[in-house]
Amino acid sequence: MEFNDKISRDEQALIHSIVNAEVIFQRHQAAARRHPPLVALSRDYGSGGAAVARLLSERLGVELYDRQILESVARESHVDAQQMSHLDDKAGIDKVTSWIRGLFSSSTAYPESYRYHLVNVILGICPKGGVIMGRGAHVILATRPAFRLRIVGSLESCAERVADRENITLDAAREKVRTVNTERDDYLWNMFKRRLGDASLFDLVINTDKFTDMDKVADLVLLAMAQSGHTIAPGGDAQ
Repeated sequence: MEFNDKISRDEQALIHSIVNAEVIFQRHQAAARRHPPLVALSRDYGSGGAAVARLLSERLGVELYDRQILESVARESHVDAQQMSHLDDKAGIDKVTSWIRGLFSSSTAYPESYRYHLVNVILGICPKGGVIMGRGAHVILATRPAFRLRIVGSLESCAERVADRENITLDAAREKVRTVNTERDDYLWNMFKRRLGDASLFDLVINTDKFTDMDKVADLVLLAMAQSGHTIAPGGDAQ
């Protein structure tokens, strides 16, 4: 109803956020500077994506950005980081909807402001490179020199990893995988009107069902980055 009626306005706000942030980015970007490695990594829960992100960060010689992004957005928008977590990609759709409907009285707490500052923070990472976890970075960096990567897995494979890692039953792990993946997809839709299942938004999608060694997955990613013209730092293996 009222929430659905706001979709077109939300899309306009997204366009303005990216355009304004891009102007700021270009203003501070040295014309002849080569970009350090930049990876926007999206992952299914339990797929091993977090481990792959850590490996890429180490081997590319760049920082891994996860919670720091949320803290930077909170700082720029003058909203407490704990409150800001309601809009994070680990927050459920009910929390996001409650926020949109006025959970907080301050105008800075609304998604338009969150989205604007999120775009600014993520674009600000571009000059120094990094591995960015989630937060719709693959959408924000669609026109930037970033390698957009998605790590996926079947429900059973992901649930087995989660059950083993978190010492819970397989049934509980299945439910947790379903819930977290749904929340992440809902976040991306609420923020950017995109779906995680859209493979065209990524440069590479890897299913980790047949992988037990995430180092091998990192090898594949580095090879794909090199083959597609992305800069590989001295610490990387691909040439």
